[in-house]
Amino acid sequence: MKVISKIIVFIIIAIMNINITYSYNFYDNNANWTGNYHEYNDDVEVITAVEVYAPEGFPRQNYRPHERKDDDAKAGAVNKTGECRVSFSGACGSHTQQGAIAKGETRLFWVKWKTPKINTLFDERTVTINVSVSSGGYILINREQKTSATITCKIYNPKYNVPPDTNYDDYRDEGDIETSAPVGRMADVLLHQFHTYTYRWEEDWHYVCTRSGNDTDGYPEEYDSLDGDADVTCMMHRCPENAENHECPTGDCNVQAQDWGEVIWERWDHSVALQITSQKLQLADNTPFPDGYPQDFDYDRIETIRSGYGVWYRVNCSSIYSFPPNPLAIQYDYKEYFTHPQVTMYYYPEFDYDTYADRGENKDIDNDPSNVHYGLPNFHTMENDIPKNPYSHFNNNVHYIPIYFPDGAYEVLAEVSSCFCPAGELTLSTSQYMEVVGSIWDDLHIKQGN
Repeated sequence: MKVISKIIVFIIIAIMNINITYSYNFYDNNANWTGNYHEYNDDVEVITAVEVYAPEGFPRQNYRPHERKDDDAKAGAVNKTGECRVSFSGACGSHTQQGAIAKGETRLFWVKWKTPKINTLFDERTVTINVSVSSGGYILINREQKTSATITCKIYNPKYNVPPDTNYDDYRDEGDIETSAPVGRMADVLLHQFHTYTYRWEEDWHYVCTRSGNDTDGYPEEYDSLDGDADVTCMMHRCPENAENHECPTGDCNVQAQDWGEVIWERWDHSVALQITSQKLQLADNTPFPDGYPQDFDYDRIETIRSGYGVWYRVNCSSIYSFPPNPLAIQYDYKEYFTHPQVTMYYYPEFDYDTYADRGENKDIDNDPSNVHYGLPNFHTMENDIPKNPYSHFNNNVHYIPIYFPDGAYEVLAEVSSCFCPAGELTLSTSQYMEVVGSIWDDLHIKQGN
C-alpha cells in the first residue's frame, strides 16, 4: 500500500506542475552552498548539507565475493554497514546519515535542525557544526577534499525597522514617493535539484573445482590480489540453472559454489520547488468602508481604497518535494528532504520598498482540510499574514496607507525565504496592489439628515 500511495502522489505532483515556470539552480554550480559558512534567520528549520566524494564508491566495489552455503542462500543486497556514514554534531545536535555513492561520484548528505530564537532586532549569534565522514569518503568544502570539517553558521534576526505609526498630519512631497512597480530585493530561486543513489548486488554464480596446493580459493585471477595466492584451479564453469550435482571430472578436487558478482549503483534525481498557492491584498477587517460601498459588502471584493485606511495582505506558499519514481529511492522520511517557506517580509512603497518592513506571521496549514494540498506528505504549505500592528486600535493584522499617498496603485512587495532543501534555499518575490482614490478626509462630512 505504501508503494501504491507514493506512486499516486507522484502522478498528482506531475499533473500539478505542468504549467509552472521555474528558475533553475543546481547545487553543483553553487560552491558557496556546500562551503563552510552559512547565514540563517533565527527560529526557523534549516537544512545544512555537505557534498561527499567517493573515489571507490560506497559500498566498495572490491568486496570479496561470498560463498553460497546451501542451495537456499540468497545473494541479496550488500550489507548496510558498507554504506557511507556522515556524522554531524554541534549546534544541530548529534545526527548520522548514511547512504550509497557510486564509484568516483559525489552526492549530498545533510542534517535538518532549528536555529535558536533571537529576541532583539539586529542581534546575531554564531554557532558551529562539526562534520566527519567514513574512511574512503571526502567532504568537499569549497572544492577541497577533507575527511572532517567545521561549518560556521551566523544566526540573525532579520535586519529591518518596524514601520512607524501613521498620523493624520503626515506629509511627504508627492514627487518623493515610489509609485513604480517594486523590484524584488533577492533573486527568485524556485527550484533546486539533487540526487542520491541506491544499490544492489548483481549475482554471478560459478561452480569452481579446486585441488589442494598453494591455492584452493578457486577465485579468478582478479581476486588473487586479495590473498596473494596464485590461481591453480583445475577447472571452473558457470553454474547451470537448477543444477543439482556438480562433480570434478578428475575426481580429486573440491567443488564450491562462488558468487563473482558486483555492486550496481543507480542514481535517482530529487527536486524541491517553491510556489505561491494564493495571495490577496484587501481592505483590512474593522476598517470603515469607503463611500459608495454598502456596509454589508465583502471586504475582499473592494477594489479601491482611500489613503489613511488599512490594508491586509496574506500570502500562502507551498514547497513541493518531487521524488523519484522508484519508492526505494526515498531513503528517509519525507520531511527530512525539505522545509516550509518560513519567513515572509513585507515592504511598502511609501518607504521606497526599503528602510522599514514587517516580518509576517506564519501558520502551518498542512493539516488544515481547506488546504488544497491537505493530506499530501510531500507538500508543505505556510499561511503568512501582515503582522499585528502595534498602533491598531483593534490589534489587527493591518498596515495603514499614509494619508499623503497619491491616487494610483498602492503595491505591497512580499519576499518569501527560509525554505530549505539539501541543495540550498528557495526564495521568491511577489506583489499585489489596490487602487488609491482620494483620502480618508474625503469621507468626513456632516451627519446626513432624515
